[in-house]
Amino acid sequence: MGTFNDENILNPLLELLKDTNPKVREGAIASLSKLGGEQIIEFFFSVISEDTDDAIREMCIIGLSKFNTPKVTQVLEWLSKHAENVSNYESYPITRAAANALNRIQQPG
Repeated sequence: MGTFNDENILNPLLELLKDTNPKVREGAIASLSKLGGEQIIEFFFSVISEDTDDAIREMCIIGLSKFNTPKVTQVLEWLSKHAENVSNYESYPITRAAANALNRIQQPG
């Protein structure tokens, strides 16, 4: 997956991550997942730790499974075991999503 740096597209999508409507944030995450690049990974990390909607956090985790980097693998491994430390929200969906994302990275296809 290549890196995408066109700020005319990237910046509006990143702004949509702040929208109060979860469906808007879901659409932004889906689009950002297709773009690639370290900046996207960092934004997904921040959404996972800050967003209060588990479905949004799960989407970011699934999006991370498209980035097979040591940093992503390390974060997913940690989340699969320690999601309860990310926030005060239900940890099981996050733990499950992280374990599934790790499986996608380790067994592509």
